[in-house]
Amino acid sequence: MGDLISSTIGNAEKHDVSKFEEYELESVIDGDTIRIKYNGSSEKVRFLLVDTPETNHETLGEQPYGPEAKEFTKQLLAGQDTVYLEFDVSYRDKYKRLLAYIYTKEGISVQEQLLKNGLARVAYL
Repeated sequence: MGDLISSTIGNAEKHDVSKFEEYELESVIDGDTIRIKYNGSSEKVRFLLVDTPETNHETLGEQPYGPEAKEFTKQLLAGQDTVYLEFDVSYRDKYKRLLAYIYTKEGISVQEQLLKNGLARVAYL
């Protein structure tokens, strides 16, 4: 996975994150969900437009490639104290999670890289 991450970081399109909001990254929950510090409290953020296989679902359990997607997101965000969030029209989902596009401080879109590397599918359009 280390080679995949280094080639991803080296080849990824870089976005201008100056117009996005910066938040403290607390943890990676799975391939498409992280936890951040938001307005003083700990909040889950679900990545917009992508779906990765589950790692610990109540009914589905662990799905194939779920651990790989989680590890990819973890390594892509390794060493990042903060992440940049771009919110869309829908601010929260039915589970009260924040919904956003996630970027590293270098401007790498986590969603784009999950899709490009075959670890997520486009969903929830």
